[in-house]
Amino acid sequence: MDLQETKAAVLAQIDRRAGEALDVAKHILNTPEPGFREQGTSRFVAQKLSELGIPFEDGLALTGLKGMMTGGKSGPTVGVFGELDSLIVPGHPFADPETHAAHACGHHTQIGSLLTVAMGLQAPGVLESMAGRVALLVVPAEEFIEIE
Repeated sequence: MDLQETKAAVLAQIDRRAGEALDVAKHILNTPEPGFREQGTSRFVAQKLSELGIPFEDGLALTGLKGMMTGGKSGPTVGVFGELDSLIVPGHPFADPETHAAHACGHHTQIGSLLTVAMGLQAPGVLESMAGRVALLVVPAEEFIEIE
């Protein structure tokens, strides 16, 4: 598979799975959790990685995960990251009515994009033709840790 064929295969796979990718981002938008309290979000991402057949480590820095996609040839490892946490923003239109947590910085789109990358790389022939690995880094508590 040459570079243009690989690119076309990845883009076609993403187009086929666009609805699923959007559903992921919407789910996370509607279930915000602040830093180091992202247990539900972490479980959700772990479930998605499992469904995709991607091996991963969980419990990193409490709620973080790291998935690994390995190409057919040796090469460098590149990382794609997405942040799990939300902020406390009582007036935000998507704030949780009880916790006031909201994804005001777009972390739901980061996780959606991370999983979309994973879906795209699973197009037939892509990983086999790829040199190196892609680390999927799912990061907790990027914004801050609640002190109270």
